[in-house]
Amino acid sequence: GNIIAMAGDTASAVALADECFALSDNFITVYREQPDGGMVMTEDGETEVYTCPGDSIPDIVRFDSSGVSNSLFTYVITDDNNVILGVPGGDSNDFEDAGTGTCRVWGLAYTGNITAMVGDTASAVALTDDCFDLSDNFITVFREQPEGGTVSTEMGMDAVEVCVGDGLPDIVRFDSAGVSGQFTYVITDENNVILGVPGMDMADFEDADGGVCRVWGLAYTGNIIAMAGDTASAVDLSDGCFDLSDNFIVVNRNEVDGGMIATEDDEEIVYICTSDTLADVIVVDSSGTTGPNFTYVVTDDNNVILSVPSSDTIDLSAAPPGICRVWGLSYTGNITAMVGDTASAVALTDGCFSLSSNFVTAFRDDPEGGTVSTEAGADTVTACVGDGLSDFIQFDSSGTSLSNFTYVITDTNNIFIGIFDGDEFDFENAEVDAFRIWGLSYTGTLLALPGEDAATTPLTDECFDLSDNFVTVLLDRVDGGTLAFVTPAAAENEGIAYICPSGDSEVTIFNSTVTSDSYSFILTDSANVIRSIQNQNLAEYDFANATEAEEFFVYGINGGQSFYNLGDTLSLDSLQQTPCLGIADNVLSIVAEQPDGGTVTTEEGETEIDLILGGGQSTTVRFDSIEASNSYYAYVVTLSDAENTIVDVVENGDEINFASLSADVTYRVWGLAYTGFLNDVQTALEPLSTDCFSLSENFVTVNTALGLVSGNSGHSLLLRSWPNPATDQLTVQIDATFERASGERAVLEIVSLTGNVLETRRVDAQTQTVQLDINRLSAGTYWVRYRSGQAVQTQQFVKE
Repeated sequence: GNIIAMAGDTASAVALADECFALSDNFITVYREQPDGGMVMTEDGETEVYTCPGDSIPDIVRFDSSGVSNSLFTYVITDDNNVILGVPGGDSNDFEDAGTGTCRVWGLAYTGNITAMVGDTASAVALTDDCFDLSDNFITVFREQPEGGTVSTEMGMDAVEVCVGDGLPDIVRFDSAGVSGQFTYVITDENNVILGVPGMDMADFEDADGGVCRVWGLAYTGNIIAMAGDTASAVDLSDGCFDLSDNFIVVNRNEVDGGMIATEDDEEIVYICTSDTLADVIVVDSSGTTGPNFTYVVTDDNNVILSVPSSDTIDLSAAPPGICRVWGLSYTGNITAMVGDTASAVALTDGCFSLSSNFVTAFRDDPEGGTVSTEAGADTVTACVGDGLSDFIQFDSSGTSLSNFTYVITDTNNIFIGIFDGDEFDFENAEVDAFRIWGLSYTGTLLALPGEDAATTPLTDECFDLSDNFVTVLLDRVDGGTLAFVTPAAAENEGIAYICPSGDSEVTIFNSTVTSDSYSFILTDSANVIRSIQNQNLAEYDFANATEAEEFFVYGINGGQSFYNLGDTLSLDSLQQTPCLGIADNVLSIVAEQPDGGTVTTEEGETEIDLILGGGQSTTVRFDSIEASNSYYAYVVTLSDAENTIVDVVENGDEINFASLSADVTYRVWGLAYTGFLNDVQTALEPLSTDCFSLSENFVTVNTALGLVSGNSGHSLLLRSWPNPATDQLTVQIDATFERASGERAVLEIVSLTGNVLETRRVDAQTQTVQLDINRLSAGTYWVRYRSGQAVQTQQFVKE
């Protein structure tokens, strides 16, 4: 057929002939562009590299390029005059056998065939028979053995001294000569142990410790592999060739530290009297110093040097009155500072030096007590003490000297009581009613003791002067005291009174420890709303109009007018923060409520229980009350007779032990809510208290039975009696299972509730039934009792 494709058609998308056709399986790519040699570098991105020829170790350098065209590309090696040495034919070359010298590695982008030959000058001949372009740069390969040469400081010295630790930079600059290859400096100690590689031609030794170090030059190829702690003379310092300098720089690191100073008494401030006949000598000591030499320097308060004493015993007698400072000085070399120099502004030695971080201040003056006042300028002040609040008073002084100063406390007769540091004192816990506060300017040590006359006694062992005046402090004492009940008497020691509105509803309260015309009693309800304020020494309340159960509280306040009105809500916290106000140390509670005995059960909720007496089992029962009033409460034990004869009353607690009561008797346990005092009555039908009372709506029935009991000597017996109640005859059965001692008799007795023995009958048999005639007994409750030595057993019965 015929080709029908035309220029501009897409060969893969149109019919190329009017019959059959097929394209080849591949194609030839033709790049049509001007060659561009781009940029060259080593594979590490360097354009300079050092090799160590002749050491039998391959010196392979790998090349890389960027920005080159899509034409053919190779590398060309020339000398430093661009004379071609070779074309490696790859992207690396081994320079080991090249000898010493310098060569250049270029990139060559080209078309056609390379025509340049070894010996040609690459920059002067056609390198190919077509187009070509050398790279814009070249890699310089230095082929030489490293030479460490010699080193010195920038000033040409091979030894230098620096002062470390003085806070100033200690920069030493280095220089080298006769070196070849890559080069750096290495710092070692005197044993050549590497301390660091600064990476530049200088180092700052300020933060180093004192001692000696060496600075070497290091020429090398490859990469440095030595680390701090290695011995420079014993390890490979690089992964190529290397050579240390023929010498080193010695750096003497002189360390000086003035440390801290204080007197031998560990003081940083001393006071010296200039008018006495005593030598003005202080003894100082230092700590934390470093350096070969140490001395002290005395300056004024502007740091102008007054003297440089030769020991730690310093006589300041020649110094003018005023303020002196004593410094410590650690140094090397010779002291160059002179009297009159400013210590903080001149070089104190021709070597290293360091003043102490602190100084001892010496105040040299004659004591002058001046005048004193309160901070507000008053010479008389009153403090309210005893209210539980701090009573700090601040004082001030004027016209005093540079001597030491404190405040002295005396009584009104100038008898010394004590001193206080600072310019304020808390008088809250003071024990006397008036003080005088003096200013005391002094030197030396205080000698005054409590009880001495401050006006005539030497107050210190050196110079001193009391102020020309004193501040009088008057103390106004407030005490809230302790509240107590006068009535009801039942509440006298309890702190709480239970009041019956329909009975004795009056309550009287007084302060048992304080009597004051400015005392107030404040009565509040349970919400702290004030119901009554009484400003007298005795408060009387009547709760007859109370219509429902309510609790009241009584607070005592000593301190003038009341801070509250009726209907206000009392804030105890606010009262306690009010100055000059005494709050009673207790609060009384009053519960106004009609007594209600509620209902009673055992602790387990039972209303009837069976109890074995004398059989070794527990005879104690715990009871509970439900919906009883907030009044006094007791448990009453009665017989189950018509009168509810009382056999026991438990006022405190809710436990009853039936061990002392007769067995085979049914008892009733009642709850009793009451006010006032309990009456001593025989039955529950009588008035049970001196005021209001209420028995519980129910009782707990306790059925008792007799178990086998043991006496103190191992005696065992069983006593039973019937019927109960009895009318004419009482049958008593005795079963005693023990042997009586020789001559020991057993008796059976009838005993009244008051303990009178009404009848006695001897019984001889250990087991026996006895009939007792009780016709002559009056109706009532009695005991039948069996006694034999230490064995005793009783039974209670009722005679109808």
